[in-house]
Amino acid sequence: MEAILIASTAVAVASSIKAGKTAEAAGKFNGTIQDRNSDIALKEAENEDNKLKFNLARFDDRFEDLQAQTRVAYNVSGVQTDRVGETPLLVLMENAGEAELEKEFMTYNSQIAKEQKEEESILYSMQADLARMEGKSVASGYYAQAGQSLLSGGSSYYSTQQGITA
Repeated sequence: MEAILIASTAVAVASSIKAGKTAEAAGKFNGTIQDRNSDIALKEAENEDNKLKFNLARFDDRFEDLQAQTRVAYNVSGVQTDRVGETPLLVLMENAGEAELEKEFMTYNSQIAKEQKEEESILYSMQADLARMEGKSVASGYYAQAGQSLLSGGSSYYSTQQGITA
């Protein structure tokens, strides 16, 4: 009877310790995944700046082409495009104003996207910390359960010994 009591206590303690280590490892693993997600979101935020520069440069090239085509179309039709107050010059100036406004929208939208990615990174970092804390918390519960099993087994063994010697 004593051997079974000792063996069952040992198994319960070992199982609880193993479960605790597993919970802690799972928390660390989940935290690592969230840290990775955080790093990816930060890189995406940094890429927004490069993407904006590329898009603005491409927009400028296309806009210059459009303005040149517009000038050529006016010149081919015999209209001079450099006379102040004339409709062709006003059209080109209007186009330039619209282009600047479009570039401001592109910059604004890029900044919003960058800030969203930065916030996403912060959220992932918080989730990583939480995952590690949860793993430690669950592990602590299992370690406490191991201690309880030891105390319970010791108490049962002591009671058995007292019954034998009494």
